[in-house]
Amino acid sequence: MKNKLYYLVLVLILGLSFNLYAGSINNIVKEKKLSQQEIDKISLFLSNFTEVRLYNFDIENYDEQRVLDFGIEHNYLNNKNSKIKDAGKAGYLILIDDINESIKKYFGIDYKNEYNDKNSGYTFKTYEHEVNYVKVEKVFDKGNGELYCEGKLYNINHKDYLFGYVKAIIKKSKYKDKDVYNLIELKSDGIEE
Repeated sequence: MKNKLYYLVLVLILGLSFNLYAGSINNIVKEKKLSQQEIDKISLFLSNFTEVRLYNFDIENYDEQRVLDFGIEHNYLNNKNSKIKDAGKAGYLILIDDINESIKKYFGIDYKNEYNDKNSGYTFKTYEHEVNYVKVEKVFDKGNGELYCEGKLYNINHKDYLFGYVKAIIKKSKYKDKDVYNLIELKSDGIEE
């Protein structure tokens, strides 16, 4: 009889402990109700990465060359008239400062490269490829200004056809006195080239 009572009490304690633990997880990550305008803003933010085929990223373990490529490609696609110069046969030129600013704004990384002269830059050929964007469907508040986002990919030519998945952690930040997001982690089944 004592053994049965002992096991019953043990099961009750374990069950109560599990319920308390599960309850604390629900308090940590809650679905955040955002306006459509804010969801569209987050979708646009994440699309800055997928449009340059950056589908997987982790701030704790990132490839510096891929971040540099982001700075170049992002500016080519989004700031071609203001930050990209014609370099004749070499293709195009972008200044180091413009690359570094994009990396700081989107990742929160103070990127350092081998160039000391802020007027120097990188030359590159064009970046022409299929462009995929993100449609955010759910956002969860992780606390500390971090948001966990889930969504789907879509191709610019087929906006109604959602495919794949996107999961991201972003963090609210400031850049030049403006509210921005920084990418902490991105996982997707998009194909990086």
